[in-house]
Amino acid sequence: MAPLFLIITLFFLWRQRKKEALLTGSLGLGSWILKEALKRLVKRFRPHLWLWPDPAYGYSFPSGHALGAMVCYGWLAWLLAKSFPQHQTKIFAVSGILIFLIGFSRIYLGVHWPTDVLAGWLLGTLLVISAVYGTRRPDNKNQPKTR
Repeated sequence: MAPLFLIITLFFLWRQRKKEALLTGSLGLGSWILKEALKRLVKRFRPHLWLWPDPAYGYSFPSGHALGAMVCYGWLAWLLAKSFPQHQTKIFAVSGILIFLIGFSRIYLGVHWPTDVLAGWLLGTLLVISAVYGTRRPDNKNQPKTR
């Protein structure tokens, strides 16, 4: 996911959209830091259900693929839906299917428990929601007027 985050961030910098570039870069780096911190904190072992010649290494919780997919494709879907509101349903549907398939593949391959994937999706959703709120302009209606 890191190359995609980098490409999107550079695109926004090229287009002089600094807020979106900052949020995209922060999401990519923040999701990686959160994943690494939680893996070291929880230290949950992977389910070695299949005998793969090259097994997955490292801790299992949360699923970095599920977290990364939710953050990357969820954020990208939101940005695209904002730019193309007439295609919003299709954009979110394609993004949702992609996120689901990536998460499901982790369980199918036997490298994550279902709760690892669910945690990745949940954490990714929280990060995307916070980034969405970061793009909103402050509401000045309730602020006292100054002279």
